[in-house]
Amino acid sequence: MIPTMTEINRLQPEKKIIEIIFDVTGTPVSQITETSRFAEDIGADSLDMMTIGYEVESAFEIALAYDDVNKLKTVNDLIQLVVNLTNSIENESATN
Repeated sequence: MIPTMTEINRLQPEKKIIEIIFDVTGTPVSQITETSRFAEDIGADSLDMMTIGYEVESAFEIALAYDDVNKLKTVNDLIQLVVNLTNSIENESATN
């Protein structure tokens, strides 16, 4: 069976998240690391963060709470949020 794009994204969330951040902010991929801070290092404002959140929701087929997106400080915060949410979805699917 051929994996879907969502399944591929879930296997490598860091790569897809960094790609989304680049697409939204224009910050070169080479300058985006897991420790990059959204406001200070990437220059993302609140509209950028909402757009990043929307794009992440689409790419990973998850729902992000507005409050969770507003609390994100670093790229790693977003990666961990995505990993936790996708693991929760996979665990729920496995038990049903």
